Amino acid sequence: MAGAGSSRTGASIVYEREEGEPIVDIVLVHGLQGHPFKTWTYVSWLGQLFQKLKDDKNQDNVKRNPKASTFWPRDLLPSNCPKARIIVLGYDTVVVKLPSGGKTNRNNIFMHGKDLLNELSRTRPLGRRVIFVAHSLGGILVKEMLSNCSTSNSHELQDILASTSAVIFLGTPHRGSSVASLGAVARKAASFFLLDTNPSIINSLALKDADLSRCQDVFSSLWAKHDFQVKTFQEALEFKFKFKGLPFVTVRAKVVPDYSSCIGDPRERAETLHGDHREICRFDSANCPNYKKVSGELKKIYIQLEAVDYALEIPKLDYASSARIERFLRFPGMQNRLKAINSPLLNTCGWLHRVQAYADWIAREKIEEHHGLLQIVGKPGSGKSTIMKRIFEQVLSKFHGTTTCVAGFFFNQRGSLLEHSSLGMFRSLLYQILRFHPQKFPALLKLQEQELQEYDEHQISELYLSNLRDMFQDLFLDQQSDTRTIIFVDALDECDEPGSREIAYFFRHLTDAAYSVGVRLDVCLSRRDFPNVLLRDCPEVRLEKFTRCDIEYYISRQLEIAGFGDNQTMKLIQREIADKADGIFLWVILVIEKTIKERDNGRNEKYLLREIRRLPAQLNELFTELLDPSKMSKSELRMTLRLYQWAVLSTSPLRLREWHHILAFIQDEPPTSLAEWKDSIYYTATDEQLVKQLRVISRGLVEVKTHHYDNPDNPSDVEDMRSAGAGAGSLDSSSGESRIVQPIHESVRAFFVEGGEWLSKASEIAGYTMNDIVSFCAQGHITLMKCCFQYLAIKELQELCDAR
Repeated sequence: MAGAGSSRTGASIVYEREEGEPIVDIVLVHGLQGHPFKTWTYVSWLGQLFQKLKDDKNQDNVKRNPKASTFWPRDLLPSNCPKARIIVLGYDTVVVKLPSGGKTNRNNIFMHGKDLLNELSRTRPLGRRVIFVAHSLGGILVKEMLSNCSTSNSHELQDILASTSAVIFLGTPHRGSSVASLGAVARKAASFFLLDTNPSIINSLALKDADLSRCQDVFSSLWAKHDFQVKTFQEALEFKFKFKGLPFVTVRAKVVPDYSSCIGDPRERAETLHGDHREICRFDSANCPNYKKVSGELKKIYIQLEAVDYALEIPKLDYASSARIERFLRFPGMQNRLKAINSPLLNTCGWLHRVQAYADWIAREKIEEHHGLLQIVGKPGSGKSTIMKRIFEQVLSKFHGTTTCVAGFFFNQRGSLLEHSSLGMFRSLLYQILRFHPQKFPALLKLQEQELQEYDEHQISELYLSNLRDMFQDLFLDQQSDTRTIIFVDALDECDEPGSREIAYFFRHLTDAAYSVGVRLDVCLSRRDFPNVLLRDCPEVRLEKFTRCDIEYYISRQLEIAGFGDNQTMKLIQREIADKADGIFLWVILVIEKTIKERDNGRNEKYLLREIRRLPAQLNELFTELLDPSKMSKSELRMTLRLYQWAVLSTSPLRLREWHHILAFIQDEPPTSLAEWKDSIYYTATDEQLVKQLRVISRGLVEVKTHHYDNPDNPSDVEDMRSAGAGAGSLDSSSGESRIVQPIHESVRAFFVEGGEWLSKASEIAGYTMNDIVSFCAQGHITLMKCCFQYLAIKELQELCDAR
């Protein structure tokens, strides 16, 4: 039913179910020149002819007659989200008003954001989930609202941010709109007719505005920290502008051009709606293609929240408590490693289904022998994570829509603490399992009920460290349903504590126990071949025995693309690389790259064959060859060491744009100001120039990674649509904040951290004394600290703070 509060400004409830507590608030925020009801209302030609909508302050002026108009938040959306409460927020952003209409509101969007935030906090209970739907300028306002929540001391405002499940943008100008300049022309023209205008609203849409940049940066960090979902819709058609008082002036353009309405992060899965800037938020019926897209996104999020709402039926447990439980399980970066792994080359990895051990495991054949546990074992760089990603996604797709639950966790030593800890693994797996099987959620809540009453959130986090393992185990042993659960855990060797052996033992015990009580639990683990972990009655798939065909295909394909011939010498080169690789895919990738580079430098095939035969077959020895200190000057070697200190020791992967400044301040003589840096020979003007320098300095062992999603509709991507360290404020989907810099493989990080003979030799040539280099990590942290202090000393920093 429609709520009683209806206003041109503030919050108006347009739908709320008559019985039961809503599980989510869907909050709609209109844009420039918008209206809390008319913005979302489709008016047919019949309605325009016979029913002129009056500019009153009551929503009842939006007629219910579908032949005349459709106010879709009230007339359509409740059928898709019946347990939701739907709210429209209104604020005055009219650019031009006639004298008789009074003066325009002089608030800018940031002041409007504070007003609406307080209004929203007064209308919702703590813990209730929130989905924002924002049109045009409303998207910037929502960003500002969330920013205010993050810095507020008010528990009610902080709860809005913590409870935000998703933000859906419709034609939002993330970096300003080209219409702002047109608005300025209109404002000047209006002044001739004694019309009043609001310059702060127009200025807030100006391109390269400092406030908008700040708003994007804050939203970027909040998205990464709180991991809510984001969806972007763009306008497909141009809009015809007409200006009052200027009948002969018309302009056709997209109000928000594509480069502006796209945030620039692959997680947003941007797509277009067939309509101009006004039409993309107005739908005539449930069959409207645009409505199907928007409501489809809303319904997908709603279904996820509805599954969690199952826990609310437990007596004496309020919504806020269950929301706290969910937040304790979920954390940013749960699927970072999975998303960062490159998909295998076409026509590779097909051999696994022909391996008897795997075929028996996935089909639950010979279950009485292995009890549902399988190990995939390989040398560092052999492609374990690639094959694990392939089979995880295949199994996930195969069982999608069935009663079989598929969950996975990929340890990531280069990620945040939870990404390479057993605590993170258990939280992630429980979160995935409970989302797909809400009937298990009450068991966790029952175990947590007493702790929720006695501890605060920080203490609960410590409690999880000791108890979550037992909770995870109890969920399977107490399971009464006929549900099958398949779990994939990749890279056990990248787990800090308790380590690969203890985790392997845990899953051996769990699958044994589940088998004994009739629970269908299957677990696939992957790890390095050293240290060796022997498990009773657990079959192993050793990659080196099966990947030769994939390696040969990769070598042939890459050399063919690079334009190599097909003569006898080239066949010898291909065979030599495959033989020396000994199943290590990473070795092949590096050698192929080196071979192509030498060919491009004018070397002939005989020279290439000789160099390949000379190359060491072990990865660490290959790294030593590629980073040969004797082939670098003292300053080059210092730069290389400092680059790896930043790449290896940073707590999380750094964005590409941050590396512009890092390269400037790891020079032997860092600049004293940004102006000095921009005038120097070390200045990197573009991302492309920076990428080239990173590859040269790192000798190819550092990569610039863009986080793509192979299949946005895949159930695994419902998870968190997140990429490690990627910001949400990037202006280009192929550059800036959607790209991060990291070592190409965990073995590269280990090569530097473990030190050894190479580090001693490199330190000596670089001019360091043994007192300077106690260890790579110790010296690295000192280097990072010095760089940060030098950056803090630049004079522009205080000016930037003052400007912000």
